[in-house]
Amino acid sequence: MKKQLKHLMVAAAAVMLFSAQALACGGKQCASESCDFKGAKAENCAKGYAKGSGYKKSAHHKIPGNSPAYIRKILKKADAIGLTDKQRKQVGELLVAAETGAAKAHAEAQIEVAEFRGKLHGGSLNDSDIKAYAKRMGELRAAKYEANLMASVKASRLLNDEQKSKLYAGKKTMGANK
Repeated sequence: MKKQLKHLMVAAAAVMLFSAQALACGGKQCASESCDFKGAKAENCAKGYAKGSGYKKSAHHKIPGNSPAYIRKILKKADAIGLTDKQRKQVGELLVAAETGAAKAHAEAQIEVAEFRGKLHGGSLNDSDIKAYAKRMGELRAAKYEANLMASVKASRLLNDEQKSKLYAGKKTMGANK
């Protein structure tokens, strides 16, 4: 009996989870005109987020410093945007530099965490240790961000205006369809 009840509860939870979008959009393909959520954007509705749900991306996500994804995008679309061999080599070197800098910062952060954890569990932790740890972790995070951002900006500077427009061409046409 208990096993059946557990299965029933799991099934009910799954039904509620998967039917939320269909209920919100009246069973139709979710679009901003057809969505019953007042003022919900189509992409948020498709993800199950309604206006006022607390889901909001900041403008910070548009800055290419969190990862070397922008540089990888340039290399992935190298043929389509017409990169020269020299540009490919330079962008590749920038990717390696970004990944190396970020990896070094990450490794140093792991060491800091291990040392801090040792002090924490050893009972020899004081306020100055906590402040020093927080400051150092901030510095390492900034170093990782800087490595990725500097490489992304330098890679962008290597592209001419025509290459940049080709790189963003798909994004602009997608934005016009919203």
